[in-house]
Amino acid sequence: MSDNKLKSYEWQWLEISKWNTRSFQAYLKDRHKEVYGIDYVPRSWRMEAGMIKNFINEHGTEVLREFIDECLSSHKPTKQYPGLNFWFIYTYLRSQYLPRVLSRRRAEKEKRRKKRPQPLEMSREDLRSLL
Repeated sequence: MSDNKLKSYEWQWLEISKWNTRSFQAYLKDRHKEVYGIDYVPRSWRMEAGMIKNFINEHGTEVLREFIDECLSSHKPTKQYPGLNFWFIYTYLRSQYLPRVLSRRRAEKEKRRKKRPQPLEMSREDLRSLL
């Protein structure tokens, strides 16, 4: 392994499609500090990695990043719980925020599909007249 090969936890420089559990854990750690101003404390790094892997397998890396961002920007911390961790996000916030992300992605996909040029429809007679 060369020194200039990116590590999986260097999420800032990796394409989202290359992210894995370590990338997301580093992302959560950095974003949590940025959003809440406190250190990120997972329930268990190993359990969290398994939950992240399952989520990636089910929905993909782009959906997971959007889901995390949605949770971090929408969920307001309390005095008793001043931060979030992925276990809490996955267990308690998934039913509230994941449908928003999936709906938004579906709408964007439909919008792109509608913008695509439609194939030209011609009858056989029209085709023959061109020859």
